[in-house]
Amino acid sequence: MYGIDSTHDTSNLVLACVLVALVLLTGTFSYFQNKSGEDVMEGFKDFAKSTVQVKRSGEAKMIEAYLVVVGDVIVLGSGNKVAADMRIFISTSDLNVDNSSLTGETLPVKLSPNCGTKGLEDPKEAKNLAFFSTLCTGGGGSGVVIKTGGQTFIGRIADLAATAETQETTLQVEIEKLIYFLAIVAISFGVIFFCLGFILNIPPLVSLINAIGLIVANVPEGLLGAITLALTITSKKMFAYNVLVKNLSSIETLGALTCICSDKTGTLTQNKMTVQHIWYDKELFKSKDEQHPIQHDGENGIEELATQTFSVEHDSFNILQLIGVCGSAAQFLTEVPLDFKPLNDEKIQFVNDNPLLSDEEVQKHLLNNIRPKYQKEYAEYISFNIDEAVTSKS
Repeated sequence: MYGIDSTHDTSNLVLACVLVALVLLTGTFSYFQNKSGEDVMEGFKDFAKSTVQVKRSGEAKMIEAYLVVVGDVIVLGSGNKVAADMRIFISTSDLNVDNSSLTGETLPVKLSPNCGTKGLEDPKEAKNLAFFSTLCTGGGGSGVVIKTGGQTFIGRIADLAATAETQETTLQVEIEKLIYFLAIVAISFGVIFFCLGFILNIPPLVSLINAIGLIVANVPEGLLGAITLALTITSKKMFAYNVLVKNLSSIETLGALTCICSDKTGTLTQNKMTVQHIWYDKELFKSKDEQHPIQHDGENGIEELATQTFSVEHDSFNILQLIGVCGSAAQFLTEVPLDFKPLNDEKIQFVNDNPLLSDEEVQKHLLNNIRPKYQKEYAEYISFNIDEAVTSKS
């Protein structure tokens, strides 16, 4: 506009230079911040790199895990990470593998060259299979690779997770709302002032320049850089606590959490809870025949508990079953806590009105006379808060 303006007003030239400089500065800053974030993520990948000992053509060598192919013989030792799905053919008597990353079970699984009866029906239950990403916690052995990469058991799970529909994070949703709002405001102001220019007989070129200036002025050029900087700094701080952040935009969602609720092992992976042992007649019983007895240190050495399986023919079990059925329909009356505000207010008023009473007399009056009056009010208060929490979640 400075070149075609006959008045040679330098204000337009200055404005253009300032805008260009601001855009270049913001772009450069965003580039370096994004690059810094990528460097952090590349540093995270170093944790995933591992080497494995294999035997090829009768010669043992160390190679990186991603170079393992079907048919390689892997040598496992305590502390080694399993680099692929493999079938064990040689093992020590104490070879154990931690399958918690795969099944969620925290107890190590003992492996041997024998498949086992369950392994014929379900490969995951085979005693001679070690799965990719699991950890050898004890003993040693050798096995032949049968699956690698996406063909492994954990690889197929990862493929399913990758193809699942992803949802936008809270930060992305809020930024999108902000952008829409700013765009509507900026364009509306630009159109309004452009139309006012015609009404006030302002030259169209000047009105267009003013409209574009208003639109540009309402766009926060530094928003991207500021958000990227904040997320990158946070990811670096979390990295210091061994927390790997794969998606920077998820940091804001994680920071908004106040409580993380998780269930027992097994429920998260199978979505069901199972009874393992039953106690009645002063004795512990197994719930299934194939369960192993519980071993513990007794007075006479190692002793075993739960050596027998429960029976529905036992009278005590039938009584226990009846108690469980009836107990599931029971309703427990929640006592009013002493710090419930209406109750506490009346207690303070009662103490002020009766300063000569002892603490024991005040407490007796509180439990016998004041607390029962607020039982219904407290039950409604609890019910309202629970309903509100459930509604907000749904």
